[in-house]
Amino acid sequence: LLFALFSVVLVLSTSAADLKYRTISTFDGFDEEFSLEQEDLGTNNATITDDSATGSVRSISLNLLKSRIQGGTAHVYSVQQNSVYFSSSFGVTASFTLQYDGDDSTVLNPSGLGELDLTKRGLAEGFLFRVSSDHAAGLNLRVHSADDGFSAFNTTFAPSEAGAFDQVLVPFHMLKGNADMKRVGAIEITVIMTSDATDLIMEEILLITTSTRVSLIAPFNGPCILPSSSSLSSSSSSSVSVSSNSTSLPSFSSSSPSTEDEEHTRSAHLSLVESLSRFLSTKTSQQVRASSTTFAKITASKGN
Repeated sequence: LLFALFSVVLVLSTSAADLKYRTISTFDGFDEEFSLEQEDLGTNNATITDDSATGSVRSISLNLLKSRIQGGTAHVYSVQQNSVYFSSSFGVTASFTLQYDGDDSTVLNPSGLGELDLTKRGLAEGFLFRVSSDHAAGLNLRVHSADDGFSAFNTTFAPSEAGAFDQVLVPFHMLKGNADMKRVGAIEITVIMTSDATDLIMEEILLITTSTRVSLIAPFNGPCILPSSSSLSSSSSSSVSVSSNSTSLPSFSSSSPSTEDEEHTRSAHLSLVESLSRFLSTKTSQQVRASSTTFAKITASKGN
């Protein structure tokens, strides 16, 4: 269920001088309140009807990966418009997944959105995430499309300065795989914490066009988590090794996850946490930002 497909993308600051963009549409505005909590190892799922979310429905999966204390908790919730919050207690590492497939079910329907055009007739170039976190975290994006298309992308962002938000731009062309962005059936977004006692805020997710081009020149190989609500139909191995340029991905079925599947997902997430932690331990937040010219070359063009 793992494959080596991990690239470090530049985490752009919130300064308009650094990133000029125009919002094409809101992918998820987080308008409706919700609250999901998990105590001790395990997964808690919920489905929220929200017209501001793509497909008007958002399924949420909160996965408590490990806990060094009895009664440790993780909490993901929305108490005000346009933001989702995550917090975990001391000794707890966790992840949460936002699933968009238009179905009022936590079981993934890879074709549930009915060939949605994410590009909005070619106007949108990618996703924009605005995240503030006191610890480093991983962001995993997975897109399913018609004709069994599938693409994925992983990135990591450093801890934010107090009260600041980092803008994480994920252009569609950076996703590796064969998904057709004009015929999308489902999208999954997983945020994986690399440290315990994490507090994180994610603001509304946007589809944007930008006047700044980012060229990655420093790929980092590591595990990429495949959809937790799907089971592999073509591989019995727990690890599939491919290069960072490969687009040959396992196929999926949309069967309901078993207890064994959930345990494997937790193990896979932990593997990613360890890889992220090892990578980020070599750089402080300042070093990550200071070395941005090493990781990416930004070429500014005329604004819209």
